[in-house]
Amino acid sequence: MAIAVAGYVDCPTDAVLYYELLPIAGGGRTIQPEGVQIDYLTYNAEILYRYRKARSPYPDGLWPIRRDPRNLLHAYFRDPADGRWHVLRWTHALGEHQPFTDVTHREARRLIASHGRNPADQDEMAAALLELQNRTDAPETWTRTARHGGPATLTVVEPNAVTPTAPRPLTRTRHRSSSNPRTRTTDWTWTRCGLRTSGTLTTR
Repeated sequence: MAIAVAGYVDCPTDAVLYYELLPIAGGGRTIQPEGVQIDYLTYNAEILYRYRKARSPYPDGLWPIRRDPRNLLHAYFRDPADGRWHVLRWTHALGEHQPFTDVTHREARRLIASHGRNPADQDEMAAALLELQNRTDAPETWTRTARHGGPATLTVVEPNAVTPTAPRPLTRTRHRSSSNPRTRTTDWTWTRCGLRTSGTLTTR
């Protein structure tokens, strides 16, 4: 019944498949004393210390470091000794940094270069990413047109927003009066700012 309503969703049956399905960064990397570098970002973790001077067991001699393009804050390394996956964190990430995509990373590099600074400087990159993270026109909010060179647009929709309307004049409408000379009955209607209220008033 659920499949008939929602359709079939193909999900990995094993949690480690998430890592194995991620793309290998640049076809592989060497492990340097400071870690592994991918697109001017250096990643490191304690697990890499034991493989700094070790030769890769893979045919090309490179280590297959994987990354999710939707979150470049981390990379992933599989220990060939036991097959366990380890998270490598960007070494210049600050506590305030949120996960950022490859789109945001490219924009940060562009901004750094436009100010005449070096995009390979990871301190500059950390500052640029933090600035983009706090901007309302960050690449994550761009439309498809903007990502391909068109003007960036940002639409913010408040879930409970009420569209303001111009206030209408305050009016009162009387419809009838009582035949009794000692009493007066009046039907009234108030209209203000598009809201209408009515009732009956009796006076003696």
